[in-house]
Amino acid sequence: MPPNKMYISTVNHIGCTTRFLLVEPLNFKSKCPDCQAKIEKNEKWTISRLPCPLAQSHEDLACGIVIKPSNGHFKSYKLGDDLHIGISNSQGLIYSFWTKGIEIDTSKWENSLKILDFRAFFFENLNLLDNSMDFFVEIQRKMKKFDKSKYMENDWNCFDFVMEYMKFTNYRNYRSKIDFLEEFVTKKLENVVKYCMLFEKLSNK
Repeated sequence: MPPNKMYISTVNHIGCTTRFLLVEPLNFKSKCPDCQAKIEKNEKWTISRLPCPLAQSHEDLACGIVIKPSNGHFKSYKLGDDLHIGISNSQGLIYSFWTKGIEIDTSKWENSLKILDFRAFFFENLNLLDNSMDFFVEIQRKMKKFDKSKYMENDWNCFDFVMEYMKFTNYRNYRSKIDFLEEFVTKKLENVVKYCMLFEKLSNK
């Protein structure tokens, strides 16, 4: 399993009521904290992976709106730090806007957070989603609305790019970025911070 994966599993076994948490890959030298039984790969042990809020593959990233820290990783993120936001197509390619203009990329978005899934809105028609994204970008490049020279960190940035796309598709027209953040970001971001703190705590045991 690649080292950047961030999975946490619950572990327990027959004959003991204690359930405990471990990060993956599991260390099979570990022992039950209650009865000291050694973890084994057999039917006596139950290992269940907790839902991970962060995208662990291109499939997890696909067809939605995703966010990540502007600098670093969610492991070191603190509430209030700057975020970068983008829109993903059906292949997990991320369209975003920053100092270099509109960028299409996927390599920099490992362990990002998908805050909205567009599949239901496009009635599972992924071609329609991809075409709308490409058409939107083509229009913006012709209009130079999101040219790199127009980028302003606080007044015309990646969040504006995403909200313009939502307006373009008639998904939603927000009065402010705060409304968008309250609906899609705040609660999920708090959950990610808690998950990462737990992952780090378990990793350093």
